[in-house]
Amino acid sequence: MRQINFFILLLVNLLFLALFSVSSAQVIDGDVTLNSQAEVNSFTGTSITGGLRISGSDIVDLTPLSTLTSVGGYLTVRDNDALTSLAGLDNITSVGYLSVNNNDALTSLAGLDNMTSVGGDLTVRDNDALTSLAGLDNMTSVGGDLTVWDNAALTSLAGLDNMTSVGGLSVCTNAALTSLAGLDNITSVGGLSVYNNAALTSLAGLDNMTSVGGDLYVGYNAALTSLAGLDNMTSVGGNLSVNNNAALTSLAGLDNMTSVGGFLYVGYNAALTSLAGLDNMTSVGGDLIVSYNARLNCFCGLYSLLSSNGLGGSYNVHYNLENPTQQQTIDDGPCIPSVVAENELKPMSYKLQQNYPNPFNPSTKIEYNVKEPCKVSLVVYNLNGQVVKELVNLYQQPGTYSIKLTIQEIPSGIYFYKIRMGDFQAVKKMVKIE
Repeated sequence: MRQINFFILLLVNLLFLALFSVSSAQVIDGDVTLNSQAEVNSFTGTSITGGLRISGSDIVDLTPLSTLTSVGGYLTVRDNDALTSLAGLDNITSVGYLSVNNNDALTSLAGLDNMTSVGGDLTVRDNDALTSLAGLDNMTSVGGDLTVWDNAALTSLAGLDNMTSVGGLSVCTNAALTSLAGLDNITSVGGLSVYNNAALTSLAGLDNMTSVGGDLYVGYNAALTSLAGLDNMTSVGGNLSVNNNAALTSLAGLDNMTSVGGFLYVGYNAALTSLAGLDNMTSVGGDLIVSYNARLNCFCGLYSLLSSNGLGGSYNVHYNLENPTQQQTIDDGPCIPSVVAENELKPMSYKLQQNYPNPFNPSTKIEYNVKEPCKVSLVVYNLNGQVVKELVNLYQQPGTYSIKLTIQEIPSGIYFYKIRMGDFQAVKKMVKIE
């Protein structure tokens, strides 16, 4: 009997040791680094309390990691020259932060499909063959910053479509990226940077974003022609910078923005001709800097900000085509919409039409074409060169305009009306009769 009990006790102890060994093999305390395919192949854990770094020039297959369900800290996949797929990470649902960086042959993020959240930062950077973010489709939130940076072949942000919340967002130096579609469900971010994406033509994809808590930076996007896509954004908590976008012709897209907590900088946008688009801005906490926009000659978009004393810092306007003082900008008045009902096309030239009817009593109509955004002055003179009436004195956008002139209080006779539009001038004669 004693012999039987002894064997039973021995078996129990052996079983306990076996279970303990299995448990110990499954849960790995601390950080793990896998630097070769051999180390990947020998991995047997199901959970890592710390971080996991996968980095090895000969690593081609992550499927031996399919037993892994949990990584408490970071998950870093970087500098794997031959790795083409993340298959093998399929059972991981969340990590502290995630970095997929500098994997030259990686074409897809498939393998991260079951990951729903990242507590800290998510970085996808320097993956030269990556064409898509598919694989992140089930991810809904990133607690820190989401950075998509310098992925030379990436053409789309599809794969981020279910993402609703990120701490900050940076989309930079993706040479083939043409659209921000994929960010459509994100409504607010801590900071937003769209920088140096050479093929990006539009900010569509940011349409549902209403606020940026920190800085908003749109710069060095050579093909970007418009800020459309920011139309629902009403405030920026930090600084707003729009600079070095060579093809940008308009600030349309910022029309609903009313406040900027820090400075407002518009600089080095070679094709920009007008600040229309800032019309509803009433508060800038820091400095206003508008500089080195070679074709900029229309500042009417600053009227609301300046006339309401909403500028908290200094007024710095210099090295543009025109550089009005703060008071001149206020005096020139607000932007007014183009009147193009009779001609939907942009006029090919500046032109002052003959008034009609002529002769007239008591009213007549004067029509003129504005070719480019500019300050327009239209004044009526008598035969002695004295000003009878100033009809127009403000910046106007390209279009066809019609002014009704009624002058009942002056005698009949010959009068002249003169228009100035930039460098263009013209004078016409009109006759008032009894």
